[in-house]
Amino acid sequence: MQLSTRLAAELPPGTVRLSSPVVRIDQSSGDGVTVTAGNGSTYAGEYAISAVPMALLNRIEFQPALSARKLQLIQSMPMGSCIKTMTYYDKAYWRRAGMSGQSATDKGVTVWCIDDTKPDGFAPCIVGFVNGAYVSYDSISLQEQVQVQVFIDTLAAQRPNNLIKQEEV
Repeated sequence: MQLSTRLAAELPPGTVRLSSPVVRIDQSSGDGVTVTAGNGSTYAGEYAISAVPMALLNRIEFQPALSARKLQLIQSMPMGSCIKTMTYYDKAYWRRAGMSGQSATDKGVTVWCIDDTKPDGFAPCIVGFVNGAYVSYDSISLQEQVQVQVFIDTLAAQRPNNLIKQEEV
């Protein structure tokens, strides 16, 4: 179960609002924070925790306004391009071999891999991240080549039973 799902389950029903983009965060009163959603709904509390990507912060109005230095950082920090792959196996062979399932390299297509097998051993999976030039596809054949290389780069010593690709731009 996802951490966010677990946390939400501990809150009173109706506390978590999905599909409600924040348009304003107001801390000007000095007594907590008021958050305004795009539909006009407001929510008040002692604190607000923001997990918004830097590139989207410029869509939110802050009171008091963010510092010039923070605004400059937000504008000069574009989101990168990344493809996340999930390669599923029948068994977590890397664990049986005493390996962690993690790897990092500056060579090849997949530059970072981690073991994402569930704690109970269900759904053995290696998650790989593809960055840089390999993310921009000019043709479907290049995409297929990248997928084949991902299998190799993600410790595919045993035949995986499924590959899922999620593009994050």
